[in-house]
Amino acid sequence: MDLDVGSFLTIITRDRHGTYNAYDFIVSGLINTGHPLLDRNVALMSITVTQKLLAIANGVTELSVKIQDDTKLVHMREEIVNTVGEEFEVYTWKELYASIFEISGFKRTGQFIVALVVVVIAAVGIINTMLMAVMERIPEIGTLKAMGFSNYNIVKMFMYEGGIIGVFGSLLGCLLGLVLSLYITYHGIDMSSSFENIDVVYPMTFIIKGEIDLLMIFYVFLFGVIVSLLVTLWPVRKATKLEPVEALRHV
Repeated sequence: MDLDVGSFLTIITRDRHGTYNAYDFIVSGLINTGHPLLDRNVALMSITVTQKLLAIANGVTELSVKIQDDTKLVHMREEIVNTVGEEFEVYTWKELYASIFEISGFKRTGQFIVALVVVVIAAVGIINTMLMAVMERIPEIGTLKAMGFSNYNIVKMFMYEGGIIGVFGSLLGCLLGLVLSLYITYHGIDMSSSFENIDVVYPMTFIIKGEIDLLMIFYVFLFGVIVSLLVTLWPVRKATKLEPVEALRHV
C-alpha cells in the first residue's frame, strides 16, 4: 500500500450489526515477518479500538493458545472443549492447516514412487549381472559335478559368491549415495534463478536440500544383498539339475 511510519490510514469495517464504521489511524510501525500473507494482509492495532470497530464490547472473535508440548495437543483441545462448551469452535493448528498436510502427503507419495522406480531399476541391474555370471559358468558346474561335488556344495559355493558380490556392491553403492547425499544435504541445489520473477505466496528459499535417513540406507544395503542371493539361487539350482555332460556342452 506504499505506506510508511507516520502515514495516515482509514480503515472501514462492518460490525456485528451490519453497520459500517470508519476510523482514521496513523501508522506507528511496519512489521516484516517474512511471510507475505501476514505482511500484506494483517494490521495490528489496540484490542479496544478493534472491539469498537466491530461493536463487540469486551468480546473477542478468536483466541489462540500456545502449548509447550505438541504431543499434548489433542488432550489440550479436549480440555478446552470441556471448559468452554459446545457453543465455541475449538480447532488445533493441525486441523486449520489440514491442506498443508495433504500437500505433504502427496509429496511423500511422489517420493515413494520415485524410490520405487529407482529400486526396480537397481533390481533389474543386479538380476542381469548375477544371471550372466551364473549362466556363463554352467560348464564349470558340470566340471564340479563330474569331480564329485554335490548339488548342495555347488549351490552353497555360488551363494557365497553372490553374497560377497551383493555385500561389496551394496556397500559401494551406499557409500557413493551417502557422499552425494551429504553434498545435497549441506549445500543443496540452488534454484533461485528459476523463480526470481515469480511472486510466491509462502516464504521459502529455493535451495533444494535433502536429509539423510540412516535406516533407509541400511534397508537399501539389505535389499542389494538379498536380491543378489535370490537371483544367484535360481539359475544355480536350475544348472545343477543338468547332467554333467549336458552342463559341459553348454555354451
